[in-house]
Amino acid sequence: MEIPILGGEVLVPIVVESGGEWRVEMSSFLPSGVTARIAGLDPSGSITVRDSATLSVQFERNEDVWSVGPPGGVLLVAYDADGEYVGDTEVLFDWAESETVIAPERGMVVGPNPAGAECTIGFQTVAGQAFEVSILDVGGRLVRRLASGSGPDAWMRLRWNLRDSAGRMAPPGIYLAKLRVGSATTTRRIVVHK
Repeated sequence: MEIPILGGEVLVPIVVESGGEWRVEMSSFLPSGVTARIAGLDPSGSITVRDSATLSVQFERNEDVWSVGPPGGVLLVAYDADGEYVGDTEVLFDWAESETVIAPERGMVVGPNPAGAECTIGFQTVAGQAFEVSILDVGGRLVRRLASGSGPDAWMRLRWNLRDSAGRMAPPGIYLAKLRVGSATTTRRIVVHK
């Protein structure tokens, strides 16, 4: 999804597993002259989400800033009621390319992260579009394909038991969970430890 950067709005769906409560924090990595706002953030820069919510991330560029700048965006990080990391998603824009905001591809979260025994991958599918979830090593080589198919418009969950496609335990290190929905791709880093 692409929308104009001036007054641009990206809607980010947040679905809390098991009907609990999450605290979502926003941190930004924005170039000079660009601001981001999320309606409902408290003074500490976080918002509490119960069950589900759609967060509105709004980007604005100072109209006096016309030069091409570096890409930037915001990182939304979710924590459960015990303060444990649940997952994160980025909302990015790159005004050097097209002066547009690029929404996350319907969202993906991983956890626990770091992972010691298994890792759950939650992701959004789009009705009628093919999807694939794979685990890659840091060199981009396929470790294991977890799922593929054509899904409904739904939030789905998979468990990775930290094994490769031959059934061997993945050695400790950094891996990438890769989600492809249609032509859109999202990756999340997973740290595996013993």
